[in-house]
Amino acid sequence: TGRTDTLRSVDKYSIDNDGTRLAVVYKKSKKDSLSKDAVELIALDKMDRSVLSEGKKFYSQPKFNAAGDKLVFLASSDSNGTGSRHCSVFLYENGTAEEIIPQNYKAGLPEGFTVTEKANPKFSRLSSRIFLGIAEPIPPKDTTLVDFETAQVDIWHWDRYLIPPAEKAPRNKVNEATVSAVINLNGNRHGIVPLGADIFEKLLLIDGGEGNEAIAVNRTAYQLRATWDDNNLHDVYRVNLTTGNREPIFKRLNGNPG
Repeated sequence: TGRTDTLRSVDKYSIDNDGTRLAVVYKKSKKDSLSKDAVELIALDKMDRSVLSEGKKFYSQPKFNAAGDKLVFLASSDSNGTGSRHCSVFLYENGTAEEIIPQNYKAGLPEGFTVTEKANPKFSRLSSRIFLGIAEPIPPKDTTLVDFETAQVDIWHWDRYLIPPAEKAPRNKVNEATVSAVINLNGNRHGIVPLGADIFEKLLLIDGGEGNEAIAVNRTAYQLRATWDDNNLHDVYRVNLTTGNREPIFKRLNGNPG
């Protein structure tokens, strides 16, 4: 149409596959008193705008489903500058955004696990499920301690799968890793079903996550051995996406299951 619009204070955005809808995350700017933290959905044909959520301290990048009629994103009221944020999960469908998983959700999750900003939610192929990661939150850094007053000691253990330099590397993969989980939208959409055993497990989906089961490939038992032995051993499991129940298929499989 030749029309031009400018959106200010944009932190993140996503466009659906057809290019008809735009989801925008705004971040409050100190230079603009009218700006605010919010998530907005814009229908690009008529520029109709709907605020899906506002007032939270953190919003993740929104994710559309394949059809473009659903949207998922994370939100948190945590204002800490370090450590993890405890997040809730928002689902937009049928013209309404709903917080389907509350912040600090713990029911049925492993001890100490919850949804953090690392969850990275995404829809299954036909949008019957939302797959996401759960993790143990990293506590905020203690600002009362300063480096020059604190002893810096590396303790090397023979039974650790990571040596100290690797543990302290910026954005260490272990610190960013999550355990697989799912929200079944056709079942209990207000609950999370854990699917993974630990952060060293990879979940392989069947039929884009629309099947009843998935395949879990786990190398936890061989992680320490891999520090000195060039092996590619895995244990393989069949995982039920409704109940989270799992049963072994292969033990000590050598190779890359695909």
